[in-house]
Order: sequence, then C-alpha cells, then structure tokens
Amino acid sequence: MDRTIYQKRLLVIAALWNWAVTGVFFTLSVAMPSAFVTLGFVIPNSMLWFHCSIGIVGVFGVAYMVASRDPKANRGLLMVCVVEKFFFFLVFTIYFFIGDVSIVGLLVVVVDLAFGILFLEVVLRTRKQ
Repeated sequence: MDRTIYQKRLLVIAALWNWAVTGVFFTLSVAMPSAFVTLGFVIPNSMLWFHCSIGIVGVFGVAYMVASRDPKANRGLLMVCVVEKFFFFLVFTIYFFIGDVSIVGLLVVVVDLAFGILFLEVVLRTRKQ
C-alpha cells in the first residue's frame, strides 16, 4: 500500500475512533450515569469537566480528519495529536495505579497509545520526505 494512502486511512480510522468514544461516553454520561460505576469509574459530582474533556476528544477527531487530507502538509497538527494521545494514556495510567480508573478505562486508552505511536511514525516519516 502506498505510504500516503496508509497515513490518510490511519487518520480517518483515528477520527472515527475518537468520535465513537465521544458518542458512547457522552451518551452513557447523560442516559445511564450508573454505567460509570459498572465500568469502574467514579461518578463525579458534576459532569462539567467530563463533558468538556470528552468534547475535546471529539474535537481531536476533527483534527485527525483534517490532517488526513494531507498528512505531510499537516505535520504540525499531527505533532499536537501525538502529544494528545500520549497525554491521555499517561493520565489514565497514573489514575489506574491510584485506583480511580478501572482496567476497562486503561484498555480504552491503550488504543490511544497505539495511535500515538503510529502518529509519531507518520510525523517522523513526513520529516524525511
């Protein structure tokens, strides 16, 4: 497969992943907040920060879709996306060891770690082109 096609597809898949996570967790938080307990999360007193955070996840999906149009031209945006993916993984991992995130939550962000590594590879390869 051509490298550019691979990069574009990777970014589209990442956008769809972010939108799916955003949709599922936003819907659960509104329709079935008790599902958070089932997943091993603590229900916050206010959903304000959760909704803001999950909204940012959805906005990053838009960024991945924009970057998918021309990964080389959007290299700077991809560097921000790499930081976002590693940041989410790091925060969830810390909170997992503290006991505030379940293994389910950690497994969700392992997908983000995988995307972060793949995005980093795209950033490094587009530098060489």
